[in-house]
Amino acid sequence: MSKKFKLLVPGATPSGETAQVVAPYDLSPIAEVEVGDATAVETALSTADKLFKDRSNWLSKPKRMEILHAAAAIVESR
Repeated sequence: MSKKFKLLVPGATPSGETAQVVAPYDLSPIAEVEVGDATAVETALSTADKLFKDRSNWLSKPKRMEILHAAAAIVESR
């Protein structure tokens, strides 16, 4: 059974359509995600631009390094 994910763009409304995400190896279904329209894309880009320009909410370099090391350990263990 594949998982279902909502559109995660703050302030954007899903178009009502969904997209199927499949595994590249055997094309088995992995998930179904809500799709946004052009307005959702503009909202996402505008939000990303504002967040990028306001560095006050960025994670510190040590915190980013901690996250990357944890992700590398997970990948290595698998």
